Amino acid sequence: MSLTCEVITGHRNLDALRPAIEALYFRAERPNPYMCPGWVFSWLKTLGKSEVPVCLVLKDEETLRAFWPYFECYSLTGKGLWPLGAHCADLFDPLMDLPGEQLPDELLNGLEFLLKSYDFIWLPLLDRLRAVEDIGPRLKAQGLRHLVRPRTENQKIYLPETGFEAFHKEHMGSKSRQNLRRKLRRLEEQGTVSFGVLTEPEAVKDFLPIMIAIERKSWKGQQKLGIFSKKSIKEFYQEAIPAMARDGELRIDTLSLGERVIAYEFSLVRDGYRCVHNQAYLPEFKEWSPGSLLLLHTLEWAFSSGLSIVDFMQGKHDYKLRLATDSRLLYDVNLFARNRNGLLNYLAVKLFSRRVKNSYKSSDSEDV
Repeated sequence: MSLTCEVITGHRNLDALRPAIEALYFRAERPNPYMCPGWVFSWLKTLGKSEVPVCLVLKDEETLRAFWPYFECYSLTGKGLWPLGAHCADLFDPLMDLPGEQLPDELLNGLEFLLKSYDFIWLPLLDRLRAVEDIGPRLKAQGLRHLVRPRTENQKIYLPETGFEAFHKEHMGSKSRQNLRRKLRRLEEQGTVSFGVLTEPEAVKDFLPIMIAIERKSWKGQQKLGIFSKKSIKEFYQEAIPAMARDGELRIDTLSLGERVIAYEFSLVRDGYRCVHNQAYLPEFKEWSPGSLLLLHTLEWAFSSGLSIVDFMQGKHDYKLRLATDSRLLYDVNLFARNRNGLLNYLAVKLFSRRVKNSYKSSDSEDV
């Protein structure tokens, strides 16, 4: 396979590439869900409408084989590139339809080429295999100034073949299971309890006002930490959620008391892989743990549907640590140009990273 790397810049050129991106996404095996067309082009239409997109693509003759989108941003010491969706996404691996796990040399060479025009490039939230064992050593061999730093933790469940009941018993003690059964019974005393699921675009679009209202009342909304808390990001999700439903990637699970939805869980599902992106519940029902009840219901669905992975994405929340079968670090990789501005950005990022409290071992960090 002979691959050529190209740089695609601007909204119009990216729109022209959309059919090829869609074909690549639906052809790829277990692609990054945050590269689905509904997510990418909703971002370009809302949060990115005034930004300049810059994309690395790999082609095999006329067939698109890899797509890695960024947008131009500015610091006090120059112009750089951040990954498309940096405001919202939890994964930033490129979209690829290529053999092997290693990043193609052509993409790394493309990043080096971009550093002739930009002073820095930020690659956030990459797993250890990608950041520390793949990209880092190859950047060092190329003599490119860079930083590899641990950022946060990721929790996953690799669903065992033993089934949901055995998993439930192993990861939740008998007292916890008994307590949740008691809470479900008490909730049922208040009215009819039901679980629902939404996947169709129109149903999802109609449900959006309910999602927004629930999150606004939840602790996330009260602390301005929700996905709908900021107007610009809210507008993005209002566009992206129905668009992802049209792509067939989105699932919204609900827990209702009578006719009232009291909790929801929003996830992206493809090829046996489920990314749990957002959850919220009404605080007046907190004593019955609606979030936990819905989570266990969706986990049972994942087992019965033959999924292989449930990904809780970023964070070390208690419920994630309790249920996860795999916990690993996610890393940021920063690349810097071989010029004065590149050096200044390198020193600024290095100083900032030292000032931020980090519980991870210094051996997990690398700088060149």
